[in-house]
Amino acid sequence: MNKGLTSVEDNPLHISELVDATSAVVILCDIDTDKRVYHVSDNIRQFGYEPSDFLKQKRSMSDFIHPGDYTSVISELRRAESNQQSFVVQTFRIRDAQEHVHWINCWTILKNQDIGLPYKFKSILIDVTAHKLSEQQFKIQEADYQRIIANAGANYFFYIHNTEGVFTYLSPTIKDMLDYTADEFLHHYDTYLTDNPINDLTAFRTNQALRGIKQAPYQIEIYHKDGHAARLQITEVPVYDSQHRVTSVVGIAHDITKLVNQQHLLQRSQQRLKAILDGLTDSVIIIDKNNKVQSVNKAAERLFSYSSEEASKLLITELIYQLKINGKLIKAPNYPGSLFDICEKLTLSNSSIEANAYTKHKTPLTLRLNVSTLPDSHNQYILSCSDITQEKLQELQLQRAQKMDALGKMTGGICHDFNNILGIISGYASLLESEGGADPQGINYISQIRKASERGARLSRKLLSFSGRRINESQTVSINEVLEQEQQMLSRVLTPHIYLEMELENQLWPVFANSGDLEDVILNICLNAGQAMPDGGTLSIATRNTSLTETEAFALNVEAGDYVLLSIKDSGLGMDENTLSKVFDPFFSTKKEGTGLGLSQAYNFVRSSEGGVSVTSEVNKGTEFLLYFPKHSQTISSRPQLDTTHSTSHHTQTSHILVVDDEAALRDITARQLSKHGHDVYVAKNGIEALKILALEPIELLISDIVMPEMDGWELARETQKKYPEIMIQLVTGYGEGFQRDHCDLGTELLSTVLHKPLSEKALTDRVKNLLYIKHLSLNKEPSISVD
Repeated sequence: MNKGLTSVEDNPLHISELVDATSAVVILCDIDTDKRVYHVSDNIRQFGYEPSDFLKQKRSMSDFIHPGDYTSVISELRRAESNQQSFVVQTFRIRDAQEHVHWINCWTILKNQDIGLPYKFKSILIDVTAHKLSEQQFKIQEADYQRIIANAGANYFFYIHNTEGVFTYLSPTIKDMLDYTADEFLHHYDTYLTDNPINDLTAFRTNQALRGIKQAPYQIEIYHKDGHAARLQITEVPVYDSQHRVTSVVGIAHDITKLVNQQHLLQRSQQRLKAILDGLTDSVIIIDKNNKVQSVNKAAERLFSYSSEEASKLLITELIYQLKINGKLIKAPNYPGSLFDICEKLTLSNSSIEANAYTKHKTPLTLRLNVSTLPDSHNQYILSCSDITQEKLQELQLQRAQKMDALGKMTGGICHDFNNILGIISGYASLLESEGGADPQGINYISQIRKASERGARLSRKLLSFSGRRINESQTVSINEVLEQEQQMLSRVLTPHIYLEMELENQLWPVFANSGDLEDVILNICLNAGQAMPDGGTLSIATRNTSLTETEAFALNVEAGDYVLLSIKDSGLGMDENTLSKVFDPFFSTKKEGTGLGLSQAYNFVRSSEGGVSVTSEVNKGTEFLLYFPKHSQTISSRPQLDTTHSTSHHTQTSHILVVDDEAALRDITARQLSKHGHDVYVAKNGIEALKILALEPIELLISDIVMPEMDGWELARETQKKYPEIMIQLVTGYGEGFQRDHCDLGTELLSTVLHKPLSEKALTDRVKNLLYIKHLSLNKEPSISVD
């Protein structure tokens, strides 16, 4: 064995050839001069060096051996040399070319001094880094396991059982956890398991671990010694022998009873929170900073028509597309965090905003948003959405009604003054005509003045009709009969490409309205519908009896109750929101020709009939007008006509008449006209003066304007009826019937016989004759008058 070794030593290359077949490195060197290296095998390259690095003295052994081990390695070699040892086995660290540390097992053969070779040491180096680290890690883990078992505390215990399922070890901490001793638990383990279904697979999982199949942690439920159920989480790991056979199972049991109870409490709390959210009438949406919907409540599911699962796949901007901030509509930004940033600002200002949204079926919604931060979250917000679609629609309709009412009042006021002026013009023209003495040319002038006055009166009537304060010519009307009479005419005025269909309800309730105006309204709306269908379509007219609830009536600004509904629907071009909001505005029109008064007059006609109007429209899908007229329960004839059977001549018995009007010229004209017919006439400029005269003079007939300062005609009539019930009363106004609604206590006869300015002399004197005749009949006196 020594001879073979000497012959190998005689040629160092032989050593290198033998060892090169392995991963070992061979180095021949002299430690007296560490720069002197005689041979390095090619395996040195595994450490990033080249053999030439050492042979040409670019590297030395002090560069190669780790500084922390260099001194001890060299010292041990020198001692071996002094002791004439033949070899030395060492384990130390080296540094590779990248300064990484490796562990080396080194076998160094010391040179025989008699051979005469230049080097003293022949070293064979083997890299054992992986083994060394594994060995260290094993020692560390073993120490850690010991510390863990010793310090596991009351929430853990460890156990080992063999392949027969028999416990061979149980850590003492089981006493702290379950209050059992190790012996008690080892012998009665099965009896301590509860009947919870989670225990059913316990044996199966342990058997899987014994077969070497790694199991995920699982839970069991076991009785604590005091009787309460404890929840344990079990983790089991198989242990193998050198032939990789499972010899036992090591397990750790963790008491998670408190955690499970907390999870149950949290779950119940979440369920309660969900129940509360689902019980809210407002829709609740939770979003994250990327605009993604996290969850919605039941109200939001119903509002947007998305299921909770569907909604969780959406961005909030797919639901809400517009925001109204500081009165301005802006598009909801779609980039990540955009709506989130707006929400953050809103939470700081504690304010709400309006938003426009779409449902799953693209139905538009108007929402009021309130935003708050989700508790314990800086990245999620709660959007509380109130559906105010109907509220905004009602608000729009109320604004429209208020606007039309204000415009009507203004128009009525203008008509009042205009009628007074016309009354003065026509009155003085009548006086001039009655006095005679004018030449033919003057008579012609007077005739022209009267004609102009009559034209002005007709214009005033039209304006009163627009304002909703028309002269009362209403009567009991069947809308079905009006439609049937209009059907043939409508068929003629509509193009042949438009199909007219009617669906009229049998036994339709009657309404109280002006039939002529109703015909005009139907015709006007149908003509507009026909123009909205240039390429043809369908015009549907329907009637039905209906009852409006308080909410429905409020939206239409009418009283709740029974109504007749007239629906006129076309399949035409429809209107956008902007056009729809102005459809009833006077002088607004989308046509090049036309006054733009048709629909506004229709609106005011329905309103003056105590009804309501609603219109819906969608671009390219058509428009529907819904006209609601209150059911009329009793037959009411038109305003009573003057009884001219007993018309008298101008030579009548003298009567005492009081004329009250704040317009001096009209007082003068009326007094002159009545005086011409033999009456004693008193005048007053307001109700207060009139009451003073009534207290002093034997007045038989009171003729009073309605609109006056200090005390108007209504109040004067009321006081007169109370104090002097024998006096006849005749009211005159430049307004229409709209001013009569709040004075029903004065009596139907008085309200229905109001005269409207401008008033001709004949109309005035005829009415006076009638009233005086009725008064004489009531007193059972024959009037000393001559019948014409």
